[in-house]
Amino acid sequence: MTIWQFGPLTLSVTGVGPVYEALAAELGSLPVSKEERADVEFRFVSELDSEPETIQVGRWRLADNFVARSGHGYEFSMRRDGPRFAVSIAADSTDGSALYRTYRKVWDWNFLTPAETVAKNIMYNLFDLVTGAAFLEKDATYLHASTCSRGDEALALIAWGGVGKTTSVLKLVTEEGWKFMSDDLGLVDAGGTLFRTPKRLQVYAYNVAGQPELFRRVMEGRGPADRVNWHWRLARFGDKKVRRRIGAEELFGGENVAESATLTEAIFLERADVPKISWSDLTAEELARRSATILVDELNVLFELAVAAESHDVDTGLGTLDELRERSEAVLKQALRDKPTRCLHLPLDAGPDELAAALSARPA
Repeated sequence: MTIWQFGPLTLSVTGVGPVYEALAAELGSLPVSKEERADVEFRFVSELDSEPETIQVGRWRLADNFVARSGHGYEFSMRRDGPRFAVSIAADSTDGSALYRTYRKVWDWNFLTPAETVAKNIMYNLFDLVTGAAFLEKDATYLHASTCSRGDEALALIAWGGVGKTTSVLKLVTEEGWKFMSDDLGLVDAGGTLFRTPKRLQVYAYNVAGQPELFRRVMEGRGPADRVNWHWRLARFGDKKVRRRIGAEELFGGENVAESATLTEAIFLERADVPKISWSDLTAEELARRSATILVDELNVLFELAVAAESHDVDTGLGTLDELRERSEAVLKQALRDKPTRCLHLPLDAGPDELAAALSARPA
C-alpha cells in the first residue's frame, strides 16, 4: 500500500477496479510518505459496512463521528477514529466494454470514461470534503487560488471563479518561467508554506482562446475522436461547455512543477466596471476574511454537511460551520502575516494577455 504526503497530511487509497485505478493515478503525482499509517484512508469496497443508528438529513446519513451519502456514481461512509479518517467507497466495479467506454467518452464534455467520471466526482466532492476538514486540524487550509513559484518567489492568485486565475497561471508557467503548484484549490499552512495539490487542471476552451501555445499543449497527443469532440462541443455549446482534465506534469513537464514553496505574495483578483487595470492595498486580515468566505462556496459540500449536522445536533467529527470558517481564516491570517497582499482590479473586458502582463509588471 502506498501512502502519499499531501502537505501536512498523509493519504492512502486501497482497492480494485477502474474507479480505484483512476483515483490512485491522480493522487500518484504526490510524493510518497515514510509513515506507516495514513491520516486519511480511502478504501474501495464492494459493499459498505453496516452503519450505526443514523439521522437522515436530506442526502446525508449522520451520527456522531460518522457520515454517509450516495450519489454521483458512488456511495461512501466516513468514520472518525481519533485523529484519523477512515473512508469506505462503493462504486461500480465495471467500466463496460471498450466500445461502450468510447461511446461515453465521445459524448462527454470532459472526454472521460464512466469510471474516470466517477473518480473525478470523488475528487471534487468526497476528497475535498474530508481533506478540507482534516487540514484545518493540522493548521493548514485550502484557498481558492492558483499558486506558482519561481526562484525564491511564490505567488497565490486568489479569486472568485471565472475571474482569470487559471489562465493566468497557465501563462505564467508556460511563458514566464514559473513552476505550477495549484490551479483551483491551493493549500497553505499557518507558517506560509504553499504545497502542490494533486487535482488535475480543468482547462476550458475559454482558457486557451487566443492562446496558441496553451492550445497546442492541451491538444498534444490527443486522438481524432478527442479532437472532434472538442471542436464539435465548442461550436455547438460554446467555450464553457468543453474542457479537459490534465495532470500538471503532462501539461507543463515535471521540471515545471514545484512540490512546495514559501509564500511571498498574495493577490486578490477582482473584475469591476473600471476603465483600466489598477492596484490597491489590501490588509492581510481582509484578504484572509475574503478567502475564507470564498472557501464556503468552493467547498460547499463540506459546509453543507456542517449545516446539516449542526441543525440536528450531530457531531460528525468534521467541525461546525463556524469552526470550519474561523479555523480557515485564522490559518490564513497567520500565513499572510507580513506578506505583500494587494487587490488587482480588472476591467470586465480585460483579456488573459492583459492580466498576465499586469501580474508580470506588478509593483514591487
